[in-house]
Amino acid sequence: KLNRMEIVDKIINKIGTDKALHFLVGALLTSYASMVNEVCMWVTAVLVVIASLCKEGLDEKYDTKGIIAGCIGAATSIAVYYLTS
Repeated sequence: KLNRMEIVDKIINKIGTDKALHFLVGALLTSYASMVNEVCMWVTAVLVVIASLCKEGLDEKYDTKGIIAGCIGAATSIAVYYLTS
C-alpha cells in the first residue's frame, strides 16, 4: 500500500516538476483571489492564462502542457469555490 507521499512522488515524476508548479501557482492565485470575491477570482483565472502564455513565450522551449497545467490549476480552484459555496 502506498502512503500519501509516495503517491505525490509518483504523480510529480509522471507529469514533471514544471507542470506541477504551473498547476500549483494557477490554483493558489485563483484560490487567494476567490477570498476577495467571485469577480476577482475570474479575473485572476484569466490573468493566470495570460501569464502562462507570456511565460512560455519567453522560454527557450514553448511548452503547451505548462499552460494547460496552469489552466487546470485555476479551474480546480474555481470548481472548489462553487462546490463549497
